[in-house]
Amino acid sequence: MKLKQGLCLAAVFLILISAAASIDPINLTSAYTPWVPHYSNIFIYENGTILPRTAAIQNTGNRYILTNDVYGNIAVQKSDIVIDGNGHKMYGYQGTGILLQNVTGVTLQNLHFMYFSYGIYLENVNGSILKNNTLVNCGIELVQANNILLSGNNASKLISVEFSNGTSVIDNVAGGVSVTWSSNVTVGNNRLADAKMGNLTSTSGVYTEGISIDNSDNCNVYGNTIERKGLGVNIWYSTNLTFTNNILNDNQFGFKLLGGNLQNYLHTIDATNTVNGKPVSFLVNMTNYQVPRTAGWIAAINCSGITIQDWTSTPNWDGILFAYTSDSKISNSNLKNNFNALKLVNASNCEITKNTLISSQYAALYFEDASSSTITQNNVIENLCFFYLWGNSTGNTFVQNNFVGNFTGSINRNLNTRWNNNKEGNYWSCFTGVDLDHDGASEVPVLIDIYSGERDLHPHMTPYDNGVPIATPAQSTGVRLAMPYETINYTITTIDDALWAKIDGHYPMHLTSTDAQPLSLVYPIPPNTTNIQIKLDGTEVNFDYYSNGDEESRHYTDIGYWQMISCKVNPASADFLLEIHYEHPIEIRNGSYTFLYDLNIGPYLSASSINSVAHFNVRLEGERNNLQAFTTGYTGKWTPIGYNNSTEGTATAVTFEIVSKYGEPLLGDIAFILSDSVIPELSTWAIMLALASATAATIIANRKQKHQKR
Repeated sequence: MKLKQGLCLAAVFLILISAAASIDPINLTSAYTPWVPHYSNIFIYENGTILPRTAAIQNTGNRYILTNDVYGNIAVQKSDIVIDGNGHKMYGYQGTGILLQNVTGVTLQNLHFMYFSYGIYLENVNGSILKNNTLVNCGIELVQANNILLSGNNASKLISVEFSNGTSVIDNVAGGVSVTWSSNVTVGNNRLADAKMGNLTSTSGVYTEGISIDNSDNCNVYGNTIERKGLGVNIWYSTNLTFTNNILNDNQFGFKLLGGNLQNYLHTIDATNTVNGKPVSFLVNMTNYQVPRTAGWIAAINCSGITIQDWTSTPNWDGILFAYTSDSKISNSNLKNNFNALKLVNASNCEITKNTLISSQYAALYFEDASSSTITQNNVIENLCFFYLWGNSTGNTFVQNNFVGNFTGSINRNLNTRWNNNKEGNYWSCFTGVDLDHDGASEVPVLIDIYSGERDLHPHMTPYDNGVPIATPAQSTGVRLAMPYETINYTITTIDDALWAKIDGHYPMHLTSTDAQPLSLVYPIPPNTTNIQIKLDGTEVNFDYYSNGDEESRHYTDIGYWQMISCKVNPASADFLLEIHYEHPIEIRNGSYTFLYDLNIGPYLSASSINSVAHFNVRLEGERNNLQAFTTGYTGKWTPIGYNNSTEGTATAVTFEIVSKYGEPLLGDIAFILSDSVIPELSTWAIMLALASATAATIIANRKQKHQKR
């Protein structure tokens, strides 16, 4: 899926950012300064001259006062001056209202900027003051600007501090404050708010932030009020920050903290900070502590023995964050409307039990290098992802959880994750299993993730009683069968100097229907098929040649039309095993032995049965080891399949799996070739199609209406 690909790309981006964060401390003097089009047309030169002379600026000593509204952009190259707006406005539609470059000791005050790209832009500026300025539809940008004071300004957009040191942003009203690659910055007593909450979500990549501290250190953030932002506070790969008395209200998410090592998490964030009126519980280097139920955000850094019980989350980026924390427990808690409900970073031996994790914008369970934890009896409901397990997140166990209504999950390979206790696994609402022995668990595994191949070998057929009522999928009207797993065994052998294929198919099925029995099943067979046997739960059933009664009901393949057989079965229960055996001589096409297997399993897929896995075992008897396998469609294109092979005496065994997914394009057939010749080309049967064009539309339409695979 495109979304799944997007999530994988997001993981790669985070890894790259993590690598960048491990670089040595910032050298502010050599920071890269991007080129910005300022479009200056009024200049205050280093010698004090104002050009053009008609500009509405009066100079008295070191004071430059606007005498009228200004339509243009001012560039300042003189140090130790005061520029006063004197109640007048500056108008622009692009560029920068006032640009300071390579100066010191400049004060900008009482200025009113309208509609610039940047109202005020400082580059390589020291010891200057920006106070009591108003910026409409624009903001303030500081780049390599040290020991700057911003106070009493009102900016509708962002105040941004980059590659700077010793700057103070105090008592302002702004759209937000961003501090990037800077140190010793103070952000205090500002009001940062949007008029209303935006409609865009964080997964879209477009959302507003109150305070963002990015790759910076030794910053002091106090007394700010942040309201109605997409994200209240974003701390990104920074060190030694102090947060006190900050009020976060009515933001989509309150706090976010992200880092690449332990130092990026060791901050001082005390309980005077609140999220929606509840105190933050930010724990560092603590042991054997039970978190109060009144906490507005919980983060445990380098801790052990932390207990969270009977807690209800307030929306934050991570509802609960455990970083470098071990031997801790989260139980009976409700984590709702966070970006990630629970995030474990370099955490181990934690117990997560009997919680409800619901409506996360991204992952319910986000594990980054988190190991040896047990996740049991939780309800994971309507999140974008069940879980996101990456890095070295090894040896975790997930048992008796209800995974309901989630879109997807993502897992790294070779993590040694356990999804069952050898008897019970988890309940998956997107999986309809097959319980042949009626013990409540499916004999057929659920494929959790295609990339990693992870499976729950004992998925539960119905939700566990984990304290929250879970609705099971409603029964469908009409006949619907789920076939989550099928096994197809081929034996390729020689009979009377001809090459034959013997096929044994095993199809565990689950019937979801309100219709009466019996079921009518239709199956396509290759030309000259013989020794056909069909069994229901081990008992042979009769069949007939469906195509004999309706010649137009034939199955189209890339090498011709196949006849159809049909049978009626009356399963004793909703879960049953269908077995089909047949044999056929292998056709020669373009000098190659070529045979197909029909893989049109569309009728068995649905929102509650999203994957079907076909497992192929092909045994080549005699001195044959040159098998090629392909997936085919209806376009004449054949795509090679990789497979595993092994030697069994004089025979060669080939195994591979094909996954079909609900909502994605389905394959037509699996094609096999035994020779060193070329793949059959479209041209070999194009003439046949051209001659049959007059009747092809009717045949295909009838085939679509009447064709069911089994």
